[in-house]
Amino acid sequence: MSTSLLTEFWRTRRIYLLVILGLGWLGSVCTFMVPVSLGAFFDIHFQAITNRTKLLKLFGVQLETMEAFFFFFAGVIVLKAIFTYAEKYWITWEAEQFIHQITRRLFAAQINWSPETFQHKPYGRYLLRYSGDMNSVKNLLIRGLHGGIKDLLFLLSGFGILFLLNTTLSTILLISLVLYIPLMIWLDRYQNPLIKEKRNRKSFMLSYVASQFAQHEEIKALAEEKEVIRKFRRKTHKLLVADRAYHVSENVRQIFAPLMGHVLTGILLWQVVVRPELQISGGALLVYLLVLASVISPLRRLFKVPGVLRRGMLSLNKIELFLQKESHIAPQKVATKTITRELVA
Repeated sequence: MSTSLLTEFWRTRRIYLLVILGLGWLGSVCTFMVPVSLGAFFDIHFQAITNRTKLLKLFGVQLETMEAFFFFFAGVIVLKAIFTYAEKYWITWEAEQFIHQITRRLFAAQINWSPETFQHKPYGRYLLRYSGDMNSVKNLLIRGLHGGIKDLLFLLSGFGILFLLNTTLSTILLISLVLYIPLMIWLDRYQNPLIKEKRNRKSFMLSYVASQFAQHEEIKALAEEKEVIRKFRRKTHKLLVADRAYHVSENVRQIFAPLMGHVLTGILLWQVVVRPELQISGGALLVYLLVLASVISPLRRLFKVPGVLRRGMLSLNKIELFLQKESHIAPQKVATKTITRELVA
């Protein structure tokens, strides 16, 4: 999956990226502390038997009074807000810098192309590199690589807490999840050619619009408006068909992701009913379900990560192909500033 641009970016920014990832993980820990601390509230105020105060002691936290609980609860909320803001701001800024430098390098490379290289395709075909492709690369960094790793750490931490809360229910949950994963993998592979077709059709349409606008005077002089419009409608119809095929599969994915959370919750509740030997109290079950609800959200996002990575890598590979055409240009005209130097500066 690695490309030279991503490798260069990671080599020069890895310390910053690891710090940002650490901030995201700390925010995840705070997210789990909220439902766990609610269990401690039940223990302290209602004398319920949830044993969540014992779980908090594993993290070095001991709550015995309501005053201590509220101070801790407020601190968790404040820390979560700080960690989340710092992580989102920093990773977005890193991605924006990456996109900024790629855009400048791509434009400099294309301006310096020889006329033969530049005219190999209608220049309208190049416009998508500066719009949709850059947005896909940004999503690749934020939602794909960073978001995927952060959500995976979140998920592993969450399952660790769930196993501490109840080993039997967590084992059932893990088995149910493993049975669900192959369906999402198949759906992701099914979407791959649909994504490429959708992007190609959009690129063809933009290229046609740009070329026809460039020939506007000639079209008016030859009275070819109707023919141009007819061809444009044919291209937009093909784009519409490609869009529809893609969104049919994407909507299926969108339905299955939240449905998974409800199905897993239903399976756990059913097990509590049919297996009285579990001996789990109402308060303990409530805390367990609250932690599970926190885990379901990153799990849904993880199922979307392969599609984000695929779209982002497709765009980045196209950009790199354009940059590799620098070999057709005289060496003195090629922009020599690399992404590494620009990012460090």
